[in-house]
Amino acid sequence: MNELKVNFGTETRLFMANGDVAIITDGQPRVRGRWRSQSLNDDPKDNQLRYELDGVSQDPIDLEYRFNEDNQLQATVKDQSVDGITADPVTYFGQIVVPDPQQLHYELIGEDGKLTGRTLVVYGDIEFAEETNDLVVRLVGGGEATIQGAEQTESLEAIRNTDADLLGDDLIRFNAFTKNLLPGQAKPKRYRAQIEFTGKWDLTKDGLRFAANVQRGTSNKNVAIAFGGKVKAITAGFAYFSDAAGTKLAFTISGQHTWDASSASWKLGLGYSNQVFTAKFSGAVKHTFDNGNVLELSGVASVKAGGGKTAVDFSITAAYSWEKAGGKNKLVFKALVSGDDASLNYDLNLEGNFVFNGKSLVFRFRFSNQTPSSNSLQFELAFSGNEASLVENLSLVLDVDRNQVDLSLKFSMEMRFVAGTYVKKLKKTKAGA
Repeated sequence: MNELKVNFGTETRLFMANGDVAIITDGQPRVRGRWRSQSLNDDPKDNQLRYELDGVSQDPIDLEYRFNEDNQLQATVKDQSVDGITADPVTYFGQIVVPDPQQLHYELIGEDGKLTGRTLVVYGDIEFAEETNDLVVRLVGGGEATIQGAEQTESLEAIRNTDADLLGDDLIRFNAFTKNLLPGQAKPKRYRAQIEFTGKWDLTKDGLRFAANVQRGTSNKNVAIAFGGKVKAITAGFAYFSDAAGTKLAFTISGQHTWDASSASWKLGLGYSNQVFTAKFSGAVKHTFDNGNVLELSGVASVKAGGGKTAVDFSITAAYSWEKAGGKNKLVFKALVSGDDASLNYDLNLEGNFVFNGKSLVFRFRFSNQTPSSNSLQFELAFSGNEASLVENLSLVLDVDRNQVDLSLKFSMEMRFVAGTYVKKLKKTKAGA
């Protein structure tokens, strides 16, 4: 373990964990050179082992990588039909460090459990697999290597970046461990992988992406990391599910979703970087008097995303209440993110029409540039079966005292935001029969 042996006909070359290259002579390794896997200067970014013997560069060796069930890196010489080359696969002691989404570093560990100072650099594009949430490296030159996430913790986390020296307000962290059973040990020692990126979340027509900030020399660039599962807009932001059916919740991303009166569309906010996407909603409002002033808005949002549109399931729980605005009573809908910390709840900026038909008072939401009319997008504020509640709500809608409420009057009243200002306008009135 930890040493790759490659046979060139009758000669065996030993690529040691400390970076030395030795030739087996009379059964003993004689150091003759050094090896590296990192591409330098004009080298192509490939998965080749480059080395020299006695100061003379040799033909590089193509390697194919994979990770075993303990997240240990295994290497195989790719083409063993050339020039009589043969080699057995090797499994390395080591730990995983991923500095950017297009290369993975596997820091080699000696049999004494200490770092050797040598690193195997694996080139490829990183993404997160559907169903498992495992990290997959699509290798340069073909093939893939998969790192399994930690079993006893959520393998993926989407959190705020608090390091001012790193660009991007969002941070993703992948929790994984490599287990190395070192000589003389009764059980494997776990080494935590270092895999986290800062940047910002993004939605494309192909799904959820994370634009990771990568420092390359003196410049920065964004590298997209793909997520193969399903994303859903929820009250607190977005939920990411590892499966296409949307049943295996992997993590949530902070965000806020609000109605924009000026464009007659929804604005969906994604992540702490607050990437904002325009969306059109179709669905329904669910409300029963059993749950008091709480309702659920659920359906599908057609989101304008990078490269086109994508459909995202949409489910927001909101609590409504009356507040004063500009001397008038305003019906406010707040996303119910937390029942304990009200500061997390935010105004959805919803608007629509109050309609009273003599028996019930309903509110119809405006979710397009058309006059609200769909029964599926309305809820009942009060009805004649509870006259006290009906009178109270009508007095709030009409901005009159309770004893001035006329239950025989039928009307429609518009509640809108005009240039950011709350406005109520009586649309029509009709005396009851």
